[in-house]
Amino acid sequence: MTASTRGKKRKAEDSDGPQETSKGGCEEEQISLTRSEDVWFHDGNLVLVAGSVAFKVYKGIITQYSSVFDETFSRALPKGAMDDCPIVHLSDTSSDLSILLMAIFDSAFGFFSDEQTLDFNHISAMLRLGSKYKITHICAEAIRRLKNCFPEDLDRYVSKHTSSYVLYPDSDTAYTSYFPTASIDLQHEHCIAVINLARIYGLDTILPAVFYAAAQLPLKTIIHGYDDGETIWKLDEDDLERCLNGQAMLKSSMQRTFFWLFDSIPDACKDRKNCPSALRINRRDVWKKYLCRPDALLDSGRLDVELHNKFCPYCTYRVKVAHDKQREVTWNNLREYFDIMPSSLEEDENMEQDT
Repeated sequence: MTASTRGKKRKAEDSDGPQETSKGGCEEEQISLTRSEDVWFHDGNLVLVAGSVAFKVYKGIITQYSSVFDETFSRALPKGAMDDCPIVHLSDTSSDLSILLMAIFDSAFGFFSDEQTLDFNHISAMLRLGSKYKITHICAEAIRRLKNCFPEDLDRYVSKHTSSYVLYPDSDTAYTSYFPTASIDLQHEHCIAVINLARIYGLDTILPAVFYAAAQLPLKTIIHGYDDGETIWKLDEDDLERCLNGQAMLKSSMQRTFFWLFDSIPDACKDRKNCPSALRINRRDVWKKYLCRPDALLDSGRLDVELHNKFCPYCTYRVKVAHDKQREVTWNNLREYFDIMPSSLEEDENMEQDT
């Protein structure tokens, strides 16, 4: 199943409100239901069911935050279905609903604090169900974290393929996340899912940074996507073409970034004995090495590691300035490289306000 088909399936499910409530609390149904270990308030007054898992919650609290729930539960609900509470069946997965309800009821977990890093499945569920049930603060928090991960400012874009200290950590440091400073535990392949979610929910501003990250993935993952256990995330045909074409443009940008290898040694060089030979050797070795790499946004700190023949301090400064200048050019051209037409900013802002 392609990502676009799966995305449309999710979209269709998200348009469904709470399903019909049960009208008698069939004993067989109650036996088949498993009480949630995360969200089950003994003095709650409403049972929500997703799959085979039941969640006992407070009707007044969820209707306070969700206009969809408020409208649904404004009608009289049958009594005595489970623990003397009405049951409402939802079309969501139990894992997604558990995340949504914990975001509503469990303030100690830290859903709204950057001190708590959330798994990507938390962010995905918060965005999808927060939008579906019009719970503004939950949806907005998911969007905020995604924007921090995929910013519009290059200086704030920290990943393995933008920041040399992440790609080349010191011996005492180990980064387990592709975006180590973000408040989302986002693995590299999750970029495929983020592109799909950004398309569905109108998050245009994050697309350039997400597509850049996706273009660094292995070709097999770019083409076939990945399976998270519940969803097979793939790029649709148009975005797959954008990603592959953009990757080719990034490789060309990488060559442009290293054009300084063909410059002459400047008059201000402090080591005219060694710098010319270092330039020749680096030209031979580095140019061949970077000819087919798409990580054109990796900062000039890479040169400290990747240039095996060192320049004098002045020439080192000069090539780093040249490198970072071209890096900025690449960043500013990402929309063109990936054929991402800028949509109205109002669309993105309205998404945050209306969900």
